[in-house]
Amino acid sequence: MTPENKTLLDVSLEIIGDRKWEKSAYASPSICSYDLFFLTSLATNIGAENIVEFGCGSTTAELSYRGFNLTTYSMGKSAGASKSANVDYLQCDITKPAMRDIIRASIAKADLLVIDADHSDKFAKYYHENFLSVCGVPIWIHDYWSPRGGRVPHGEQGYLDAHVIGKTHNKRTQTDLPPDAVKIISEHIGFDIMPQYRKEAFNTNPGPRMCSVVLTR
Repeated sequence: MTPENKTLLDVSLEIIGDRKWEKSAYASPSICSYDLFFLTSLATNIGAENIVEFGCGSTTAELSYRGFNLTTYSMGKSAGASKSANVDYLQCDITKPAMRDIIRASIAKADLLVIDADHSDKFAKYYHENFLSVCGVPIWIHDYWSPRGGRVPHGEQGYLDAHVIGKTHNKRTQTDLPPDAVKIISEHIGFDIMPQYRKEAFNTNPGPRMCSVVLTR
């Protein structure tokens, strides 16, 4: 295990703390149960009383079910949120100029920013320049992988790697860690999460696999 991956592993274990495995009822074809477990562990670890979210889906349902207070901005509700009757969101286009100050004011009161929406480089550039630049709290972003077998499938990660991570923000940890780290996490939480680890190249679609990143300023 490289020193960098050892640091990412240690931070993940710190975030999880003494929490043991709880399978999510809201895992979906686009997000695995471990990513939802880790997200709620992060929210618990930082004592998040207010969470701002871009996108409305399984993350919204899971955080709502766990009792977290959400302010969710989204064009619509994805299938992952349809299992929960308690999911609420503000229907809007986040990129509209009229929403900029409203969202900024919301982020200023938040303890955590969750992003699982449009995965294009254009949207990543927009939220980086308009919201991450004024966000002083941890940011959890879904669909972020360790490269294997070619380019990652989304432009969002390409933008984050080129313009955000190591420049305006630091990578605190990520869920897509090497198998030896995944084994240690499995032992720590009392459940084998290795089946949720992606081994395949990105030109295949094996279903939901762990793939989220936590950024801090």
